[in-house]
Amino acid sequence: MTTAARIDELRKKFEENPRRYFAPLANELRKAGELSQAIALGTDRKATLYAHLYQGMLSRERGRYVDAEQSFRTALTLGPNLLQAWYELGETFWRSGRRVEAMTAWKTGAEANKFSPWGKRCAEMLDVVEQGGTPPRDG
Repeated sequence: MTTAARIDELRKKFEENPRRYFAPLANELRKAGELSQAIALGTDRKATLYAHLYQGMLSRERGRYVDAEQSFRTALTLGPNLLQAWYELGETFWRSGRRVEAMTAWKTGAEANKFSPWGKRCAEMLDVVEQGGTPPRDG
């Protein structure tokens, strides 16, 4: 079965039972490079939140920093406690030459919860750049 046929089949099933077929449809759309369509399905708040996070990461990797920033800010609006979004936003700012904004994003993430893994990563990244280092590209 082609990808397009699989997506069409899942769309029909999604219309009948959105809760059951959201994840499979969103995953097929993601694999086909249509993450924005998966986001548009938007029936599951947590899935939508993570779709924006992943869209931001993908946009940043493609050098589309404005789009990445917008996706991370949307993820933070939907889930203010998603500290990974602060980390990723900081990395996006750093890569686009916006050093002060990067440090502010990492500081915000670190201060939000210093005990969470992503809060710790934000704090570590802030320490690296404050000492004159450069963030690793593997994020």
